[in-house]
Amino acid sequence: QERRKILDVNERLERRVAERTESLQRMNRHLTQEIAERHLAEQKRQHLETQLKQAEKMEAVGRLAAGVAHDLNNILTGLVGYPDMLLLDCPADGQLHQSLLTIRQSGEKAAAIVQDMLTLSRQGIAEKSPVNLNRVIDGYLHSPEHLQLRVNHPRVRLETDLQKDLLNIKGSFVHLSKILMNLISNAFEANLVDGTVSVATRDCY
Repeated sequence: QERRKILDVNERLERRVAERTESLQRMNRHLTQEIAERHLAEQKRQHLETQLKQAEKMEAVGRLAAGVAHDLNNILTGLVGYPDMLLLDCPADGQLHQSLLTIRQSGEKAAAIVQDMLTLSRQGIAEKSPVNLNRVIDGYLHSPEHLQLRVNHPRVRLETDLQKDLLNIKGSFVHLSKILMNLISNAFEANLVDGTVSVATRDCY
């Protein structure tokens, strides 16, 4: 009978130890989960703080771009306007005619860059209108930038295959010209010795 009592006590102790162990295990799992959740919350908080700082930096850049753009606009008014006035008194076959056209085109391109800065600062809206890509290509091929590119890469050939009566698209003439300039410049520079760069337009449906 004494032995039986001892066995009963041992069984009760073992059950209490097992129950206590299980309780500790549950508490440990809960604590581990809580630590993981807190760690994840801290990571999210740090990520949000980083995004906020980046947004504040972009806002500051936008304000700076807007200020610079407005100042440049005042300067470019003369650069774009005066060539037009001078062209009225300059014969088309005169020596200064082409130079004035180049100055005006450069001013217009600079004005487009200013517009990009205003768009960056969200104070300007990119203007879109009907544009013919053939005109964009033709305008770039006769620009000083392309002529200089041909001088720098004399062994690279340029071929054009432009569809006649090409339909218009809606976009920004100046921005499309800049895109075309970058594409052709990259293509020329990719041909380290010689090669052919092809430019083609097509109506596609």
